[in-house]
Amino acid sequence: MTRATRVQSKKIQSLLRGMLEILSRVETKTGSPLVAYASYRGVPIPGFGGMTADRLVREGKIDAVRTYLDEVDDGGYA
Repeated sequence: MTRATRVQSKKIQSLLRGMLEILSRVETKTGSPLVAYASYRGVPIPGFGGMTADRLVREGKIDAVRTYLDEVDDGGYA
């Protein structure tokens, strides 16, 4: 598979959209795209076995990350 076909893949496009959505939400909290990316890639999320948002999105669990961020926004534990 070439890079061009991977980029055009519906699955890859869906994962990229999910990643950008989560990064955008985190950036509004942190105020920095760099800090948002570092958090996305490196901060384990409690309740998901220490998996990061990056790993969850890569596994297609974008809804789980959305729900987690919604709960944090509503005052739940981070």
